[in-house]
Amino acid sequence: MSSFVIKGTVVGCDHEHWKKDKNLLSSILISVMSTWEMNYRSNRQNKEMSTNISREYGKIINAYLGFMNDIHNLAIIIDMIESNLNNTSLEDGKKLMYVTLLVEAYFTNLRSVYDFTSYFPKLIIEEKNLSQLPSKKEGSIKELIKYFKKDCAKKIISQEVIDVFINCEKNLDNIRTIRDLIIHKGKEPILFIENSGEVKFSINTITKDGSVNLLPNILDEDSQIYDMKKYIIKITNNTFNYIEDLGHVMYQEFLKKDSNYRVYLGGLTGLCMTNFIEFLGWNE
Repeated sequence: MSSFVIKGTVVGCDHEHWKKDKNLLSSILISVMSTWEMNYRSNRQNKEMSTNISREYGKIINAYLGFMNDIHNLAIIIDMIESNLNNTSLEDGKKLMYVTLLVEAYFTNLRSVYDFTSYFPKLIIEEKNLSQLPSKKEGSIKELIKYFKKDCAKKIISQEVIDVFINCEKNLDNIRTIRDLIIHKGKEPILFIENSGEVKFSINTITKDGSVNLLPNILDEDSQIYDMKKYIIKITNNTFNYIEDLGHVMYQEFLKKDSNYRVYLGGLTGLCMTNFIEFLGWNE
């Protein structure tokens, strides 16, 4: 499939295809959101809705498109990283310069994925309660998590949805720390290639006790420098665990409103997606 599609969304797969196709990044959240979008677009001419809800739905659709585009970007960046590292005609110095920029872009996109998902719970909140959500920093998942920690949030959304957002906070904070080190504090990832071909990386600062790696120790290693591939895989898989948890609870919320609600299985495909799926270890 990916041979014919540069990048795109597939909706309406049978279950076996959805589970086993190595070229398809299958996702319950993408399935839920794509189903909702198709239903909305096909029914909006025949269904009256307020200006407010129409505006909110427009924001959600834009966020969903941005969400999918950022996941495609993650796949493209990984493909570019591996292409550069495997390019035998490229000297190591250039490889490291190119890969450093790509790693910076990767964490920026990863952070953006989270913010886009902050719009999705609006679909399972009654219109009269939408005004209670944070509005000053709309589109900020951190602000949404702060709100979901308040007791009043339980009056407008289920505990299961709240738990998914609260449970994602640790990984989100790790990504945010890395992104802020690069974007706001001007820190540059330090990369070097070992004789084995493995790439190690860190983001260092100098203290009175010497050089300290500022990267969160997500690999639980007693080390001042980390295997770049393992690090990216771990933090990315944690992100997709959150994405799929959100998809499952949203589907359950739709079922509460309509026990016959049907979701069309789907996911993302494209020229770089097969390699991305393999990189993350999902084919094993």
